[in-house]
Amino acid sequence: MKIQYSKIIRYFLLILGILILILFITTLDTSQVIKSLRTVTIDIIIVVMILNALNILLKAIRWKFLIYKITGVNISLPFSFASIIAGVSAGSLTPGRGSEIAKPLMLKTSDNISLTKSVPAMIIERILDLLTIIFFFFLSFIIIPKKTAIYNQTVIPATLFFILGILLIFFIPKKIEKIIVKLIRKIHFPQRLKSKLIILTETFFQSFIILKQKKVSARVTVLSLSAFIIESIKLYLLFTLLGVKITVIIIIFSLTASLIFALITLIPGGIGITEISQVAILTGLLPIYRKELITGIIFIDRILTYYLLIFIGAIILVIYKKRKIHNGKLKSEYIKWKKQENKYQFFYDKQKIDLTEWNKLINITHSMHYLEQHKNPLIKLEEKNRRKIILNLIGDCKNKVIADIGCEEGYITKKIIRKCKKVYCIDIDKDILKKAKRNINNKKAVFVESDAQAIKLQDNSVDIAISTHILEHLPDPRKGLYELHRIIKPNGKVIINVPNEKIVLLMKKIIASLGLKFLIKHLRTGLAPGHLHIFNKKLLYSLTKGIFKVKKFKYNPPFFTNMFSILHPIKRFK
Repeated sequence: MKIQYSKIIRYFLLILGILILILFITTLDTSQVIKSLRTVTIDIIIVVMILNALNILLKAIRWKFLIYKITGVNISLPFSFASIIAGVSAGSLTPGRGSEIAKPLMLKTSDNISLTKSVPAMIIERILDLLTIIFFFFLSFIIIPKKTAIYNQTVIPATLFFILGILLIFFIPKKIEKIIVKLIRKIHFPQRLKSKLIILTETFFQSFIILKQKKVSARVTVLSLSAFIIESIKLYLLFTLLGVKITVIIIIFSLTASLIFALITLIPGGIGITEISQVAILTGLLPIYRKELITGIIFIDRILTYYLLIFIGAIILVIYKKRKIHNGKLKSEYIKWKKQENKYQFFYDKQKIDLTEWNKLINITHSMHYLEQHKNPLIKLEEKNRRKIILNLIGDCKNKVIADIGCEEGYITKKIIRKCKKVYCIDIDKDILKKAKRNINNKKAVFVESDAQAIKLQDNSVDIAISTHILEHLPDPRKGLYELHRIIKPNGKVIINVPNEKIVLLMKKIIASLGLKFLIKHLRTGLAPGHLHIFNKKLLYSLTKGIFKVKKFKYNPPFFTNMFSILHPIKRFK
């Protein structure tokens, strides 16, 4: 059995923090602490809870904004709010509460955002919090210089070293990124782990480049500073309402110093050590007040604003697991459609939705990206082969204008963009276009939010149009083909890829009947929820008749699950 030393150390530190807290409590006059707690009224609790909720709201707005800027996904504010609370709960088990991994995991579950993209956002958020704490620490340190000798040899050098590191990352991110990536490549790690670490590093530094934008850095800075100010005001009001005369500067100093000290000790969640250090600082700075009174107030604050959040966050995580989520995706069985009088109606969980929302759900639950990362090596190979065939059919695209219809995350465009003159990346899903923009990162790519049945491009504007796994999703695929004819130049070509649905359904049925469903895990055994038509060669030819001439047609061996064709426009069509 493999011993997980990191877990042992983490739990040892957690137990140590709890023991320190218990030992500290036993040294106090319990009756005096209880007496202090009895002075707390319901009005005081309401004030503290409102300010704490405002603090969480500001952090939720910041998290929502960071995720949008880094991944292109626009999460809802209530979801972001719940994520912050769940993050506090999960963070209580990590050294110094340095990680709030629940937030990236919730994003993976709700929007299928990979951890390599969301974890850097979490790290940046934690860095922003730490920089805010350090800023206010030094601000208060200047005003209270004589009573901080205990921190001169530990806190100040550590914070200065940290600030230097952040400044280097902020001003020369590319150079630091190259150094770290080079070091990762030299270390003897498994190749898979190396690849993930490199992707994580690249995304992290790319995120810092985003933060260098004036509007972005200004907004996250204001939100971070505002959240901390609210937290300080909350603690100041709590002391004042309970009869302790204290200045805001002392509150800020005690709060920041105790948080930094808790982080340095690496005790999970700072449990015990945060309370002890803050009480020690305040009793030193406020000698006229009894230690038990200050301890009681600190405990009230920690219970209402930290330990209560841990409990609520744990409940959120339990409830969240019971939502209509399946293996990191929205449950595809809730996505349904029906056809009435030649019109399609779309539903999610019995609620009617429009075509745009429908496609967003399909992108979350059945993106082609899943096939590329499937655990079955044959499915991965099939997807890799499919994309390779598409690239071969595109051929020479030097100085040509391309339209990538239904571009998803931009895989095809990313492969050809350097040679092309321009690529129009077209998708009905605004959120996935933002992901594509982040992924492609090239000025020659133009991103257009558009329905494939009414493409927002001018007539005869592209040399090559690519439509991969799009026609089967359209209520009217022939209308989509008319649009492809309209935008293509007279001497241009259209690359079509649709699933060979009858073969796909037959293979799924055989696998399911043999009790081997695990081989196609996460895939429906029946028709995929986004497919409105069952394509075969006959249907493809009948749809293109009178609009395009089929110049080339092929399947993808060895399973023949996809059909590919090169179409040339007919000058006049009916």
